[in-house]
Amino acid sequence: MKNSSTGNIYDEKKESKMKNKLLRILRVAMMVSFLSIGYPNKLVYTLSPPAPLPLAQQVHYKFDEATSTVANESISGGNNNGTISGAQWTTGVIGSGLSLNGNDNSYVKIPGLLAKPRSITISTWANLNARDMDGAEIISIGDYAGLRMDAVRGGVGVRGFYYASAKWLQTSTGKNYEGEGWHHIVYVIDDEVDKQSVYVDGKQLASTTHIESISYTGLGTDTYIGKHGNSKSSGFNNYNFNGSIDDVRIFYRALSGSEIMELFNATRSSPEWAGVKYSPFKLDEPSTVINPVVLANDVTDINNKYPMVQDKYDPAKYVEDPARPKKGATFVADPFLFYENGIWYMFFEVLNANTYYWKVNTNGTKTLTQGQGDLAYATSTDGLNWEYKKIVLDEYFHLSYPYVFKYDGAYYMIPETYQANEIRLYKAESFPEKWVKTATLVSGRKLVDSSIFRYNNKWWMFTTDQETSSNCYLYYSDNLSIGWKEYPGKVIQNNKSIARPGGRAFVFKNNGQEQVVRIVQEYDVMNNIYGWRIIGFNSVISGSTYSESLIDADSSTSGMDTILKESGSGWNSYGMHQFDPWWTGNHWLCAADGRIGTGYNLFSIGMYIAPHPSSPQSAIDKPAGNLVINKGEWVEFSGTGTDKDGNYPLKYLWKFGSGAGIPDSAAEDPGTVTFNTPGTYQVTFTATDAKGIYDPTPAVRTITVKSTLPEITQAQYKWSLTYVDSQELSGLGKDGITRYHPASYAFDGNTDTIWHTEYFAKKPNAPHEIQIDLGAVYAIDTFIYVPRQEILKDGSVAKNGRIKKYEFYVSVDGVNWGSPVATGNFADDRTEKEVGFKVKKGRFIRLRALSEVNSLPFTSVAEIKVKGI
Repeated sequence: MKNSSTGNIYDEKKESKMKNKLLRILRVAMMVSFLSIGYPNKLVYTLSPPAPLPLAQQVHYKFDEATSTVANESISGGNNNGTISGAQWTTGVIGSGLSLNGNDNSYVKIPGLLAKPRSITISTWANLNARDMDGAEIISIGDYAGLRMDAVRGGVGVRGFYYASAKWLQTSTGKNYEGEGWHHIVYVIDDEVDKQSVYVDGKQLASTTHIESISYTGLGTDTYIGKHGNSKSSGFNNYNFNGSIDDVRIFYRALSGSEIMELFNATRSSPEWAGVKYSPFKLDEPSTVINPVVLANDVTDINNKYPMVQDKYDPAKYVEDPARPKKGATFVADPFLFYENGIWYMFFEVLNANTYYWKVNTNGTKTLTQGQGDLAYATSTDGLNWEYKKIVLDEYFHLSYPYVFKYDGAYYMIPETYQANEIRLYKAESFPEKWVKTATLVSGRKLVDSSIFRYNNKWWMFTTDQETSSNCYLYYSDNLSIGWKEYPGKVIQNNKSIARPGGRAFVFKNNGQEQVVRIVQEYDVMNNIYGWRIIGFNSVISGSTYSESLIDADSSTSGMDTILKESGSGWNSYGMHQFDPWWTGNHWLCAADGRIGTGYNLFSIGMYIAPHPSSPQSAIDKPAGNLVINKGEWVEFSGTGTDKDGNYPLKYLWKFGSGAGIPDSAAEDPGTVTFNTPGTYQVTFTATDAKGIYDPTPAVRTITVKSTLPEITQAQYKWSLTYVDSQELSGLGKDGITRYHPASYAFDGNTDTIWHTEYFAKKPNAPHEIQIDLGAVYAIDTFIYVPRQEILKDGSVAKNGRIKKYEFYVSVDGVNWGSPVATGNFADDRTEKEVGFKVKKGRFIRLRALSEVNSLPFTSVAEIKVKGI
């Protein structure tokens, strides 16, 4: 840290600054007085604040030269060009960037101190490599003002500093950013309002006031990028930056927060993980959600529309066909993540069973085929709990594999468009919902699952032929939109089992070196299983030579581990089809789609987590397991946090469940906590270490708080069915089996009978719902779901239709339902599920089954009960 001593210097600069302010105030007062005087010609003068300097009054180093020893300044016409010494060109956020090694001989020197501004904004993209230095000075204007990324002292983080009255004043963000990849960092000195601020990735993380202006005397005479700017301290390697930089800008004014956010969004490329050195392949299931998190059931914007049928001779023309039954989505697949400004986006394929198209056969004939892929998206605030939004791209041909990324401030998508006989590039006119074709990258070929990435200042793309999926090709270009060529050697992989891409290709720092990763959906050739397992390959691209080696997802175990594989039961029992990781700055968050053997919800989407290798561990000691208590009772909570790397002290966070009305606790052992509202609450305990790394899989306990109110019986008022969307009423079939499961069986008081949605003549998709009139108005605080209880002939428990995701409503009139009083996921077992909520008066209840535990289209209920008075 720079010296902070003031010495015995009289505060002349404070006095000078105060005088300057008084003079400004006096000038304004004089102008206002002057304007109050009338003149015969009635000219009126208005007082306006001084206009800010335009953005053009800055210096800008793009670092896109790629091979030069000169860093061109793009605005001054060469007057402020810098000389590059001891640095290497690398892939930047936009185009190329510079890699600096942390030594005193690795830097960019810019003659002079630029404009010596009093207010200044210093902006850059930076990627901190290692923790072997203290200071990590990225930009230094003669050591009078600068921007640093400290690593040894993990609590410093990004720091801005300036020099005044023989001392350095500074502000810093905290947190160590080593190994996390690229960050946009900005330091602002606003001399007019006496404020200095630091921004990281568009957000202000630190701000302090100051009372002195920058002093440009007594220190260095030149500006440096990558090292200190004061020749008097020459030779101190610990003040030099060890990492990569790109897009350095110095503005001769203070940018506002909104301008900095605009600059961040305009210059960022996403994802960009070339500097991330932690593996995304050793995966855990999330502790706070149950997979799958997105299913066909969640797609809500096609169910109630008439089917669309393609014209046999004009493929771009579709017409409604009211004679055909309305259908919904058959499955969701091919998830791709995107994160920006606190919101997670997931783009994915929706197989739309409401669409019929003419499939061209190999002999040239056409067959009318049901089900065509459209592209949709969902959003999330935590990357785990998702809300479906809408279909955003629907062409006259099949779409899938919506590979979304951002480059140079614009959003792009490369979906699978093989039926158009080309690889298309789409651009968002309005992200995330409006996409238009902007270029054709490859034409005249039917290619699928094209996976683009940047490496060594070029664009690259893996892709596979559609007909056989046996050949993987590699294309490259210097420009995103044009000039794509096939890599020499053409086919880089001709083994059908490992040729087809299965997710985002990306670059990260494996064993200290930038490594290209090709994600593959492994095909089980022997058993003809498409979408069987997910594996990865380390790819080496050198000149005209390509080679690859299989990635071991977990090197701590014997043998070669796949990234994801079939589980043998549930939503991914048959296989795993695609994998898309995203580095959060703390851990990898990964989307993947799994498949069952056949039928509805063939594919659905789940989430996985690859923790930081230094992640602390969180454990709940008390209670020892999940609890069921009565309203008003208390529970004792205590936890333990550990950190294998010894990054103490730890911080703690307890959350006691949404709707519980209990404040969070930062104590390791919060003691007794009373629950006064019926409900099912997910209590989480998270440890965070001294470096700011937190446990992404917090310890969890489920506390079920039961109502003390009695069950509402039908002794006085009989219940009646007011609505059900589907019930099996086929009766006795020719096979001698009676299929009769009306909705009234859901409240007949007999757990041996069940309501079951249709499954014989047809199988309508979820969501399903039932509405019941209780006969009178009650104050209700609980509903109880009893799954089917019967034992099948083979001794197994019947579970078809067992509800997973649900919503429950209470209404006074059966028309105006409002928001659900309870939502959640039921455990996959046959026990009664009691769900409490804040008391609500009503006569009508409504249960919506949004999904089934095995992703089947059915719903079954043995009994629905409620508590209240």
